[in-house]
Amino acid sequence: MHKGNLYSPELFKQNNFDLLRLIAAFQVALVHGIQHFQVEPLYYIAAYLSFVPGVLIFFFLSGLLICAAWERNPDLWIFLGNRFYRIFPGLWVCVFLSTVVIILYGYILNENIPYLSLALWSFMQASFLPQWNPEFLDWYG
Repeated sequence: MHKGNLYSPELFKQNNFDLLRLIAAFQVALVHGIQHFQVEPLYYIAAYLSFVPGVLIFFFLSGLLICAAWERNPDLWIFLGNRFYRIFPGLWVCVFLSTVVIILYGYILNENIPYLSLALWSFMQASFLPQWNPEFLDWYG
């Protein structure tokens, strides 16, 4: 039996939280993918997987990991800097690739893309304001 501090940073790093979050995210993506693409032969899998609360599991574990990060370093500016460097580079790559795909699909499908609205959408997606989806993107996704 371990006699050390159960909440020590060394022991906390020895976990499978990232794997569990990945499984939860995969469950959500799989259920939504089956439903969105209407893959009827897999509806029974989606129905079974819907009993697993993947979103709740993902957010619970993410909240636990964020709280642990705060406890390890409670300096507000260092904590916020660490969050920024963990979240935004990946977000910006995703927004850039999404914008490129929208432009390519619009070109291939001869869709009229208002580039000013696309630039505003891209900016908002890359910031703290990703709630707006313009009407011209209704055809996408």
